[in-house]
Amino acid sequence: MARLNVPYDFSFELITILSSKKPHKLAWEINKIFGVNLCRVDDFFLSLNTNVKSGFINFMFKTEYITIRLIKNKAKPNRNPKINYLLPELSQYDFFLLVEDFTDQISSEYLIESLRKIQGVEHLLQINPTELKNKENLLF
Repeated sequence: MARLNVPYDFSFELITILSSKKPHKLAWEINKIFGVNLCRVDDFFLSLNTNVKSGFINFMFKTEYITIRLIKNKAKPNRNPKINYLLPELSQYDFFLLVEDFTDQISSEYLIESLRKIQGVEHLLQINPTELKNKENLLF
């Protein structure tokens, strides 16, 4: 049986955020710093099979040239103990900021420098998504 191999596009900046802030407060701080309007959108659901799925809090800002997502790493409380984190290999981090900039005018250094100004952000790390074990979980 032939398999279809589709190359995935991981051409976005991925920044991990360690912070005890509530998701809506962190989104509000990011909105202030970058002059964007991250809004809560439908939760992102990850499923192992048809019966087992977990939801993740998800904020998004999108224009013609840029897409910014703030996603909580820990799943919303549910009865499914099998999926606790969007990226289990990065379970020590609370949030992920995904930035797809089609103009290539926003550098990861600028993003990290700006995010460091948010009170309550304890640690930031830029990650290459192609090196992650569960990178497919970041495809929306």
